[in-house]
Amino acid sequence: MNRNFFYQNTLKITLILVIFVSFMTQLVAQERQARVVGGQPVAQGEYPWTLALVEAGKTAVTGHYCGASLIAPTWAVTAAHCLSDPPRRDYMPADVQVVAAHVDLQQTLLLDVKQIIVHPDFSFNILENDIALLELAEPVDLPIVTLLDEADYSLPTTLSATVLGWGSTSNLGRYPDTLMAVSMPLLDNELCEKLLVDGKVIQSGELLPSMLCAGGMNLGRDSCTADSGGPLIIHNPNDDTIVQIGLVSYGADRCGYFPGVYTRLSAFQEFIKSHVAEVQFTSLDPLFGVCQEGITPVPESPSLTVSVAGNDAELLWTAPKFAEGYTLFYLPFNYRDLSELNSLDLGQQIFLKGHLEQPQNYYVAIQAYNCSGESRLSNVGLLWFSHF
Repeated sequence: MNRNFFYQNTLKITLILVIFVSFMTQLVAQERQARVVGGQPVAQGEYPWTLALVEAGKTAVTGHYCGASLIAPTWAVTAAHCLSDPPRRDYMPADVQVVAAHVDLQQTLLLDVKQIIVHPDFSFNILENDIALLELAEPVDLPIVTLLDEADYSLPTTLSATVLGWGSTSNLGRYPDTLMAVSMPLLDNELCEKLLVDGKVIQSGELLPSMLCAGGMNLGRDSCTADSGGPLIIHNPNDDTIVQIGLVSYGADRCGYFPGVYTRLSAFQEFIKSHVAEVQFTSLDPLFGVCQEGITPVPESPSLTVSVAGNDAELLWTAPKFAEGYTLFYLPFNYRDLSELNSLDLGQQIFLKGHLEQPQNYYVAIQAYNCSGESRLSNVGLLWFSHF
């Protein structure tokens, strides 16, 4: 199917939709926070290397404040800001315990910490080098997670990643006892930075190559408060192995409205290997995450949400797995025949905000595509301007 924008002579009024990254700037300026929303409970034993950090002297339920991953029998990796929060405090080994929760925080194994190693160049201001290691007092008889060796920092943005944690499941501060998981699309760093800068979450230049992004605009799926330090993983479709690619670093104050930012673990191989001899890094097949015609499945249909205010329209849609891009289809409400149907290739954009120069009502729909073909159309939305 031709995904290029084309004009029809029979169309009297052109819909001008301008893609730009200032979506939702009407919200109050966002703050960064130690930050699963929109997720599902994890089955027992599914991710046994997922850990929780607990303030010493408290139970796993009342004292949990961050996540971590077991990368060797006596070593865990987490976010530096979970253990170093100047000027308030720097955690000592006696201040924190590690919980091997086996999914349920009420059925836990509490582990003492022998040593804390925060990255020497950690910056709390912009959460640069947001990574730390914890050496456990005793070895743990649990599986360890493999980390990604990503030499060129170029994970395909067509991949879907999963974040794990016991953090807040809503902006109301509800905390589960059960480990939660939520899948989200990876985002290109350039697009992610534009979204976060426009939303006043960060300043320009603060999203570094050692960071990566997952989620989207108003997606309703995100890491949240107390998920910090927890794992961001991908599933290798070739052999169904799990690889950890990042850990939760920060996001907007309101979870689920902007992309989340994660520490890119492949950027810290030297730091990790200098302390943890048993850590396992793995490289992915060069074709991993790359669309292969006839092999990669066609994406499922997106789900579309439409809202109108005055002459302005906002369109949001979900990002189905394997989608490489999206096409907008629009048709005048009082159309005579389907020759008036128009389309616009949106690339990887997963939201749209625009202004109608001349008010006219439209039917709209979104289609996902990749190298193997196009999805079915989303639900049909209606751009209805009551004053027209």
